[in-house]
Amino acid sequence: MTKRYIDIAEVAKIIRGELKQTFPKCKFSVRSERYSMGSHVYVKWTDGPTVTEVEAITDQYYGTGFDGMTDSTTHHDGTLNGEVVHFAGSRPSCSREVTPEFEALCAQAWSLMSGQQRCDLMNNVDFPRWPEDRPGYRLALTVSA
Repeated sequence: MTKRYIDIAEVAKIIRGELKQTFPKCKFSVRSERYSMGSHVYVKWTDGPTVTEVEAITDQYYGTGFDGMTDSTTHHDGTLNGEVVHFAGSRPSCSREVTPEFEALCAQAWSLMSGQQRCDLMNNVDFPRWPEDRPGYRLALTVSA
């Protein structure tokens, strides 16, 4: 039995719908691209959910990967509404922008935290270590707006 192939434009449409349903207050840019020997989906947004939260959705919708040990492309199937399908494209790229206003709120929250609270936060999440001079930005990357 052949699996239904989901084209990259349709993959982008599915991702856009899932993101809109899951994060209704956030506006996402979801774009697909075809290129020689492949295709890809790019997801961008400002503030809103974290990259990890968005990747929990987007990571369900790709059909090709790369195996560095064998230097080859891998193919895998996914499911859509209970049907086993093959999604076009590699793992979607997710890129979150942080507004200066949200960064300022996070910088204020950071300044009010005790040293122990800061350590607990850094030990419990994938807290970015850069840039050192912008703790508000680093905190903004780890929390939802």
